[in-house]
Amino acid sequence: MITDVKEVSAAPWQRLVAELASPAPDDRVFLDRLLRVIGQVAAARQAVVFVPMSGERGELVARPLAVWPAPSVEGAGGGGAQPSAILHSEDAARAAYAAIESGASRVFNLTGDSPGYEGAPPAGHILAVALPSEQTGGGGAGAQSPAQSPAAAQQQKLAPSPGAICLLVEARSRPALQSSLAMVEVLVGYIHLHAARGQIKRALSTAAAADSAAKLLGIVNDARTFKGACIQLVNDLARRFGADRVALSWVKNEACKVVAISDTENFNRQTAMIKRLEAAMDECLDQDHAVMYPAPSAETDAVLGRAIVYCHRELGTADQHLRVCSVPLRHNDQTVGVITFETKASTTTGIDPSVVERVQAVMDLVAPVLSVRRRDDLPWALRTLESARTGGAWLVGPRHTLWKLAALVLMTALIACAVIHTTHRVGALAELRPVEKRIIAAPLDGVIRALGPGAKAGEQVKAGDVLVEFDTAELKLQLQDALSRLSQAEKSRAQAMKDAKPSEAARAQAQGEAAQAQIELYRSRLERATVIAPIDGTVITGNLTDKIGASVKLGDELFQIAPLDRMLAVVRLDESDLLLDAEGKPLIAPGSKGTIATRSSPGAGFSVTVQRIVPMAQASDGKNLFEVWTSVDQPAAWMRPGMEAVARLDSGNRSLMWIGTRKVVDAVRLWWW
Repeated sequence: MITDVKEVSAAPWQRLVAELASPAPDDRVFLDRLLRVIGQVAAARQAVVFVPMSGERGELVARPLAVWPAPSVEGAGGGGAQPSAILHSEDAARAAYAAIESGASRVFNLTGDSPGYEGAPPAGHILAVALPSEQTGGGGAGAQSPAQSPAAAQQQKLAPSPGAICLLVEARSRPALQSSLAMVEVLVGYIHLHAARGQIKRALSTAAAADSAAKLLGIVNDARTFKGACIQLVNDLARRFGADRVALSWVKNEACKVVAISDTENFNRQTAMIKRLEAAMDECLDQDHAVMYPAPSAETDAVLGRAIVYCHRELGTADQHLRVCSVPLRHNDQTVGVITFETKASTTTGIDPSVVERVQAVMDLVAPVLSVRRRDDLPWALRTLESARTGGAWLVGPRHTLWKLAALVLMTALIACAVIHTTHRVGALAELRPVEKRIIAAPLDGVIRALGPGAKAGEQVKAGDVLVEFDTAELKLQLQDALSRLSQAEKSRAQAMKDAKPSEAARAQAQGEAAQAQIELYRSRLERATVIAPIDGTVITGNLTDKIGASVKLGDELFQIAPLDRMLAVVRLDESDLLLDAEGKPLIAPGSKGTIATRSSPGAGFSVTVQRIVPMAQASDGKNLFEVWTSVDQPAAWMRPGMEAVARLDSGNRSLMWIGTRKVVDAVRLWWW
């Protein structure tokens, strides 16, 4: 039993190190080798690899993956080692779970799950060594030595481990356990070497493919056009692989069309060679994977060995030493093109099954760039169409994408128009008018002497403000003459009564009454000679500044006054828009709502309410129009009478289909009737 590093001679240790350091064909072989070496070095009765898995109730438990020495070593997918073949299986599983959870190496007694270095000597020990992970950097980096307390281990806050190796050993002293644990942790570190070898192997392959792809991408990007990029690409591939001919095709209407051939500027698409080449490319396109002729055996490459090569055989009949290989160009999970290599079988740099995978990886990197170059060369209309086709392919499939998208959009629009209901609004022209308007006319025939301060269009006036003053000199003279005649008639009547002349008294009384009537007339005219504003408002029409001193006739219009804080919108509605419901009642009636927008401020909408509908239609431009009087609920201060507006009156909820087809259906009904 090895209990101390000093007891290990150089030769056996070198042999163990060389065995672990030697390349392993796969991970399973390396794991078996590592488990055997660790078990031998630690002189363990048994060594078991545990990995974390989900239990029956979804909890995390440790399951055995491999055991030494035992013949039942199976893949993890097959269930791993059988628990019945593991000594103290429950104790070993708990120890492995503790090491996996903490990411540190642990030592347990077989009689308990706490470190057994004090008290009675245990019957044996279980060494649980955590396998290294990316977070810990190695199994031994955070291992708990036998002398380390559990509290100190908890303070380290180690990351969980991907697995653990449990070693069942006989009872040993503390120094022996420390030595065994140290050697085991050192050997576990060789996992990094094995992983590094695999990463280096994959990195070398990836680097070679990336280097080739970078050079090809540089060639593609340097070209000015898509066709130029394809020609430079096939020429470089022909030189790189020593190919006799490299051809590139692009998929159009689910068929391959050759766009470039190495060392060929122009070619006739109708030649037999081009047709055979496109047929071989279509064969690769249909199978959506690389095709090679002569095909390798199925044992060498399962995919290439079972591929259909009928068209490739036809292409290679011209030369029995010719190898033909076609590789698809993929972009966004679709095959956008195919590239075909034709090489001699004796060429050392040609395409063979060992490099087809690398060529496919390189082409997968180049294909998206070629797709971008091709799309950039298209006119903007075709680019838009191509973008729509690409975006809709995932929704309706790659075949007949545009037709399917058009049908889908049309069907969706029809369903939406039939299902979605919205408020139907009838549109018509409208004119703004004041709610109340007063016309001020000339009260008499006369001459305008003066105007009031507010007697101008646009001025605001109050009720009682003087607007116009007429010349009253003649009226006053006529009034004095009438007063004189009245006084004379009264005197004549009094004298006739005194002289007992009743006839003369009656005549004088009649003359006095006539004079009194004229006096009342002249006084009334004098009162009306001063025109005042009847209401508060704004003078909307009238400008008499050039008529001072001029005479006017009785009834001539002088001014129009209206308050502008309340406005009406008179809508001229076509009779076809006076809709009726199923019961024959008008859908637009007093109380209906709507909105208007003036031409001076089309961005601002104002709500209106229908007040009344004038029953008499008015003919205008060959149409019968009805005036619908609506009140503006909240008029703006800048609104003025006579402004034109566009009105939208609500006539109830209707489907979009009914709104769009109403007038057409009505016209068809009238024609059919």
